[in-house]
Amino acid sequence: MGVTAVAAGQKITAALLNSLPVSIPLVTGSVASSAAETVIGTFTIPANDPAAVAGSGFRFAVYGTADDTATPTLTLRLRFNTTGGTQIFSSIAALTCRATVTNMPWFYDGWIDFSSGGAGASCATQGQLNETLVSTTPANHANAHGPDTVDVTVQWSLVVTAQWSASSASNICRTLSGSLIRM
Repeated sequence: MGVTAVAAGQKITAALLNSLPVSIPLVTGSVASSAAETVIGTFTIPANDPAAVAGSGFRFAVYGTADDTATPTLTLRLRFNTTGGTQIFSSIAALTCRATVTNMPWFYDGWIDFSSGGAGASCATQGQLNETLVSTTPANHANAHGPDTVDVTVQWSLVVTAQWSASSASNICRTLSGSLIRM
């Protein structure tokens, strides 16, 4: 993909339009009163997307907040397709949250880089989780993962999940916004 220069007077073709960056919005969600891993945000990528080939990929950003009671742990994950799908950024552990706080912000951003496409597309991921869940001082948890495989010949998803250590109506985690952009 990369950057495509468009010059004044240049003919606009389907190939040119398909090479331009495209943003896929995040479908937001939340979880409360549950200790089960739950999808709280979804990017849906169409089958055979032109960014899911060798030398191309996606950049993603997801913003959310959490509320809690007591000091539960919260595990935020990124996976392909479902809560049972391949987990990327697997070294980011459960975070013990500050006691009884609302609107604690967190932010995931990173890249999915493909080395091959097709039904067994191979990719590597890198990125970070920035959060104020544990402390009022922002913390950065960097991670790289891969290679992983995903079938990009069919519609697929990148999902954000949250899992609390304790079920409570006061333990709420939500996504507020996000975008996935072709690189």
